[in-house]
Amino acid sequence: MSVDKVYRKIHRFINDKEDRKVSEREMAEKIGCSLDTYNSHCRGSNQPKSVIQIMELLNMLDDDEIVVAVRKYKEE
Repeated sequence: MSVDKVYRKIHRFINDKEDRKVSEREMAEKIGCSLDTYNSHCRGSNQPKSVIQIMELLNMLDDDEIVVAVRKYKEE
């Protein structure tokens, strides 16, 4: 799955979980980038290397290990 699809899927998951529409501007603020940068990620015209590298690392883990890693990050 490409980075743009990952961004869009995560955005949909957050919208569903929040039970409201989370704006693109809010998403950009959550990841610390401008709205234009976020939109370019969602369009696939900009694929940040750091996101690709993190996705590659997560792909090496089992689902349970991914959940543990994310939860531990959240705790810190």
